Amino acid sequence: MKILIAAPIYDEKFYCIDAWLKYMTRFAAPDVNILLVDNSAESSFSDYVRSIAKGMEVLHIPHVTDPYSNLLNSRKTIIERLLNDGYTHLFSIECDVFAEPTVLRQLLAHKKPVVGVPYILAYDIDAETRRKQGFYYSCSSLQTFTTVGGEPTGSFVLTDKDLQNAPPLLQVYQLGLGCVLIEQEVFRQTTLRCDPEHHRFDDSFLYQDLARMGVPVYADVDCLQMVAHYPHFKRTAGWIRPDENVVHR
Repeated sequence: MKILIAAPIYDEKFYCIDAWLKYMTRFAAPDVNILLVDNSAESSFSDYVRSIAKGMEVLHIPHVTDPYSNLLNSRKTIIERLLNDGYTHLFSIECDVFAEPTVLRQLLAHKKPVVGVPYILAYDIDAETRRKQGFYYSCSSLQTFTTVGGEPTGSFVLTDKDLQNAPPLLQVYQLGLGCVLIEQEVFRQTTLRCDPEHHRFDDSFLYQDLARMGVPVYADVDCLQMVAHYPHFKRTAGWIRPDENVVHR
């Protein structure tokens, strides 16, 4: 087994990159390599990251102005490395998502083609909405809806109320690419692409392809407390008040 941990990075994440890199050093292991692919317009951000990212490989790729294609190019670089260098798994993580290193081993133990951990997305909803619906998570139900071309292109985002009584391993339609383990064979059967015209990133097409191929996607509900998006991480770490709204700060 050989695992590639990889993340697209860019300079708009400068606000959290130092803390995130310190967290990621905890994933160091003989069977793990970490690759960060910077798609910023200038190379200064990747130069900075390279100077403090101990034990990680940092690449800077050409920047394009379209954000959908820009992110896609980072992903293509990651998948090329995954397929060409003999890795068995990709652990895809966003550069503002903080995960405990034990999460990776727990996901591997499931032996599923696609399995990940959702994390809270909506932190700044008002108290009344939060009381009624709970926080929104980065995963969605098997119930889909269609918006473009007759294909299922979206699904209904799950809240913590939905997940309260969920089984430890819950089948979902999609859970983004923020904290997900994917067997390399999956990427030999899919084509990475995006659709800027309809505001669709590459992960949307990936999960559409998986559904068409009959590849199930699972969310590990037991690990919810081990993964946090940066604003929520700051709250749980005690850096800010629980009721303070913080985004990109």
